[in-house]
Amino acid sequence: MRLYRELRTAKLASRPVETSYGFRFAGNPAYLSPGWEPKERRIILGLLSRVAAFIDVGANHGFYTALAAQAGVRTVAIEPEEGNLRFLKSNVAANGFETEIFPLALSETPGVLSLFGDSDTASVIDGWAGTSHSFRQLVPANTLDNLLSGRWPGERLLIKIDVEGAEDA
Repeated sequence: MRLYRELRTAKLASRPVETSYGFRFAGNPAYLSPGWEPKERRIILGLLSRVAAFIDVGANHGFYTALAAQAGVRTVAIEPEEGNLRFLKSNVAANGFETEIFPLALSETPGVLSLFGDSDTASVIDGWAGTSHSFRQLVPANTLDNLLSGRWPGERLLIKIDVEGAEDA
């Protein structure tokens, strides 16, 4: 199954489509549906004009990263899952965005974590959304402070955190 998922991801990531938001996007077509996270989109779009940078923790395929970058906001995307990273990098490249991508998980301390599952159900929590304990990958981890400390002193940032059950941590 892993090989099939990798081939499917590679094929889909190589085919970005035009969106109504003015950027090209490769990934899950559900993310482009007006019914997918409409409140979250409104909130983020409403705040982007008031921030110096957008930090997308758990960037997934990069939809919110692309929204922010298209709006001219400096963007940082943090995503540990290999398949999601392929989409994220494809979307940044397809649009020529100057987005920083950190291919790692966030944690309270630097190190290595087990990431269970893949795509939009990947989580550092074993069994999240029914993922199998046997389907895991090791990913590097670091703290948000280590990654971004001193980058935008005194400036307002918008940080979106969507990390499949580990938001509290």
